[in-house]
Amino acid sequence: MGCRSLWQFLKKRHKAVPRPARQRIPQGRFRIDVQGSIYPSIRHAYSQNATPEAAHASVLRRIEQLGNPSDSVLYFDGGAAVEKQQTHQDRQKVRTKALAEASKHITIFSERQEKNLRIRKSHFTRIRKELAKAFVWDPEMRKGLVRYLREKGWTAIECDTEADLQIAKDFQQGDVAISGDSDLLAYASIAKIWRPMGRQFLEYDVNDVLE
Repeated sequence: MGCRSLWQFLKKRHKAVPRPARQRIPQGRFRIDVQGSIYPSIRHAYSQNATPEAAHASVLRRIEQLGNPSDSVLYFDGGAAVEKQQTHQDRQKVRTKALAEASKHITIFSERQEKNLRIRKSHFTRIRKELAKAFVWDPEMRKGLVRYLREKGWTAIECDTEADLQIAKDFQQGDVAISGDSDLLAYASIAKIWRPMGRQFLEYDVNDVLE
């Protein structure tokens, strides 16, 4: 998801997007990096909902806060790009460590139950926290979401590799890229980025940011 500290470094280089301006752009399209924009919502939807359909509907509601089918294109990550193999490996190490930590905390939880010791909120919190870090979105669920969105009238693209690479190729004058991935700042073709912050957006004019 890019360099987290870069957004902090650029904290004074953005401006809030006025609410009316979010409804439509006169020319161009919103190019939305789905995982780069709403990954926590995806993780929650596919961890908490009982059926794929309920999870799809939950993610759609979040996507609708970013754009609409008439002027938005949704991009979904595929495999890891060659130039991002190290990032992919680093993420896998984090997941492996998180699973080990979750297993440890589950064991502690079970032992306390067996001994009739008090179970505190922190015991649940630690397990949930580590399992969240270890979450991997099932590719079949992702494909199912893409089909679901297309049936709802959205243009959804399954990228060969990372979504930011495809967005950079497709970006045209007047477009806006929507993503929380700071990697988009590195592409000369991308002129404007809206970074989602809850229901709000922070706007970055890339040429101004990089001056």
